[in-house]
Amino acid sequence: MDRDGLRARPDHDWQQAVVQALCDSPVLGDRGARAMLAELIGDRLGRPVVLREQATTRLQHLRHRGNVEEALRLGTEICHRYEETYGKHHPHALSAAVNLAITYRLLGNAAAAQYIDAVALAQLTEGLGATHPSTLVCRTNLASDHYALATRPMR
Repeated sequence: MDRDGLRARPDHDWQQAVVQALCDSPVLGDRGARAMLAELIGDRLGRPVVLREQATTRLQHLRHRGNVEEALRLGTEICHRYEETYGKHHPHALSAAVNLAITYRLLGNAAAAQYIDAVALAQLTEGLGATHPSTLVCRTNLASDHYALATRPMR
């Protein structure tokens, strides 16, 4: 046993479940408290713990500041990490893909954005339904891709 009386570090699924439960708790209703908690947990585990909302916020800040190339690198990394953690069809992974498509669109690669958004839209529609807010955001983004490519949306 280590100094805390634990035999080993908790596994990844356990960590994710604890962090998610704490983040969903009404006690941690503001982002600052959640960020502080993630930092404390990361200190305890000896490695950084990044909440999904922190990764998304960082990506948005990079794009807003015009560092779109770095946003593309980070967005790609986030997509791969979420697909490995949650699976390709999980809403978190699909949300990360939609964010990546935004970055591609900003870089002028509307064709890549359109492909990503079209795949994500089909999976979000199937998994969450056509009227879910994440599905509607993706549908709107796909319309922007079509506009940028001067093509008609498929029905």
